Amino acid sequence: MTMMPFNRMRLLHWLVASLCLLAYLTGDDGELWHIWLGYGLIVALLLRILFGLLKLRGFGPLLPRPGMLAKQPQNFISRAMVGGLIIGMIGCSVTGVLMVDNAKILNLAGVSPVAAVLPAAHADDEHEFEGNKGEQNEWLEEIHEFFANGTLALAALHVAYVFAVRRRMAWSMIGRKPQIEPRGAVEPGGR
Repeated sequence: MTMMPFNRMRLLHWLVASLCLLAYLTGDDGELWHIWLGYGLIVALLLRILFGLLKLRGFGPLLPRPGMLAKQPQNFISRAMVGGLIIGMIGCSVTGVLMVDNAKILNLAGVSPVAAVLPAAHADDEHEFEGNKGEQNEWLEEIHEFFANGTLALAALHVAYVFAVRRRMAWSMIGRKPQIEPRGAVEPGGR
């Protein structure tokens, strides 16, 4: 039994949304959980971008096309928000990857190439998984938090917009069919 294209897109949508939210919620105290959720988000996001570029059935383009604003303003706004979300998640991912000692986290070959070359660089982070958190990483943390907070705010705006303007799509993403009366229907007891 094959999965319908829209169901695959819905599954990947909820995977990205869940990983994004969980990574945000584990940001302050999650340490290793936060990092692994970030890696998962990177993989899911790359898959979504790849599926959109390959134009797989059920995975529409992510960004608005030229001229879409005049012809389809609702689709333009939706895709512009999605584009902003992608930029925010990429910003979080890039700064997050730069802040940690990825070889140590991934345990590649059992030794970090950074630690092998500069053993003193990570001597003080035995219990921290975020790598060398000296002054040079403070600005990365600020940028990372800026992208994280901006992405969360834009995601909330995206959800509100979809429920306000594209209600049928919102209900279908939840997995329910909307209960919409046909136009011109008469209420029970009315004329």
